[in-house]
Amino acid sequence: MEKDIIPFEIKRWLFGLPPELYYFEIGIRILSVFAFLLLILRILGKRGQKNLSPMQNVLMISLGTAVGDVMIMPTIPLFYSLFVLILVPLLIFALQFIKLKSQKMRDFVNAHPQIIVKNGKLRQDALDINRLTKEEVYSQLRVKNVKFLEQVECMIFEPSGEMSVFKYDKETEIHCETNLLDILEC
Repeated sequence: MEKDIIPFEIKRWLFGLPPELYYFEIGIRILSVFAFLLLILRILGKRGQKNLSPMQNVLMISLGTAVGDVMIMPTIPLFYSLFVLILVPLLIFALQFIKLKSQKMRDFVNAHPQIIVKNGKLRQDALDINRLTKEEVYSQLRVKNVKFLEQVECMIFEPSGEMSVFKYDKETEIHCETNLLDILEC
């Protein structure tokens, strides 16, 4: 370190040592990281987002990083963290406002439900788009007490990462071929 750290030095603690223009650089860094995180989470898809939207994931990562560093690094002033804690939620609100006004932005940021199983048949194109395997789908169906794939009228991969399963009515006559328990070699 170039300068010894003096404990409880209020100016360093609140504002740090760099020049005031550095706060503009922090703003640019926040915008860049925010956009990059949103893009990465969108590319990764729904599977890792069981209960959080991509926006909530970005918010949690950004805020966690902002408060984590300032707690343990004596050279990082408190104001940097506060700046991030203020600017990131403002970006979230601004993006939500833009989503309200722009269908293209809504389509980019929000995931859409995908039909994975239709009339007892797996849709391979939907599996490929969502980077799912048959085994993952079968596992989710077994959790929903489905023994035969043909029992499923429709299975939807929701934006939350959850699977919605709609079975045929019990009165519906179905011919069952794909036993999901046979795959496990019980």
